[in-house]
Amino acid sequence: METRIARWVVLLLLCITASHTDAQAPCPAGEYTDTRVLNPPYAQRDYSSQSGTMLNSMLDDLNDAMAWVANAHNNQQWLQIDAGAPMLIAGLVTQGRGTSDNHWVKEFTVEHRLLAGDTPVAINRRLFNADKSKRANPFPSPVYARYIRILVRDWTGAVSMRAALLVRTCSLCLPEQTSAVGSASPAACQCAADAFLDPTAAANRAIALLPGTAQFSTRAGRGGRAYAATAVFDSAAAAGPPTARGGVAFDRTLAQYLDGRAHTFSILTHGGFTAVAVVRFAGTAASDERIFDFGSAATNTNNIILQREAGTSALKFSILTPSQATCTVTSTAVLTQNT
Repeated sequence: METRIARWVVLLLLCITASHTDAQAPCPAGEYTDTRVLNPPYAQRDYSSQSGTMLNSMLDDLNDAMAWVANAHNNQQWLQIDAGAPMLIAGLVTQGRGTSDNHWVKEFTVEHRLLAGDTPVAINRRLFNADKSKRANPFPSPVYARYIRILVRDWTGAVSMRAALLVRTCSLCLPEQTSAVGSASPAACQCAADAFLDPTAAANRAIALLPGTAQFSTRAGRGGRAYAATAVFDSAAAAGPPTARGGVAFDRTLAQYLDGRAHTFSILTHGGFTAVAVVRFAGTAASDERIFDFGSAATNTNNIILQREAGTSALKFSILTPSQATCTVTSTAVLTQNT
């Protein structure tokens, strides 16, 4: 009887272990393990307290107060982020408040949970921010969790911060490349027979949206985090075009955006440039909704913009020179809402 019970206990432990490690299975062929930024939306965030409506805790959020601000400034405050599903979480990216005030959390600890009702598990390391700029805070080792709670220990000015998760997920190789099961880096992605990857050409390709994320990158620098994005990737098939894996959803009331940051390449030697966007305008049309905007829209100089013409169904393409001379082409009515 004791042997039989022991066997059942072993089988039960194996089942529990398997159920908790399915998400850590090796990446399939054609993909590789990638560490990327996950910036969950506000519906997946909780707070110990808040000062008024100051809940803008998404990384790079530039709306309103431009940060989460606690109602009380003591070491009992916390910010919790729900990754949306259990996954390997390798760390955090944190920021202080935006341009309005010199406030930031400069020291904190972290707890994680797999399920909402689980007992929190502490990560045995104190993390620090020397100033309010964006900073990566890796954990001693990745944790398999869904909920990450940031516990404030010290701050400057006020308990105020923005944050996102560093997660390990599977990323796709470039088109026409493949990789072995369990590949752990982009270098494992190989071209097919009778083909080769020109590293010079790849390094100079323009920015692109990485598959499965709301992150812009060049093909050569796709593992980097030099981006700003407050919009959120929605993995639902209905969010993107046919055969896609989802789309990036923008909330107009939050003024969400994607920012590819500075990227320079020679249009002349590359035969011009092409910008491609698959866009669905949802809800009621708003004036001058922009699809892309290169440069300084505030001064209307040195820019290329593609946008909705006022509140109509037409698209307007504009080139703005340093002298503010404008070349504009406006289409016929081509936009259909929710399509």
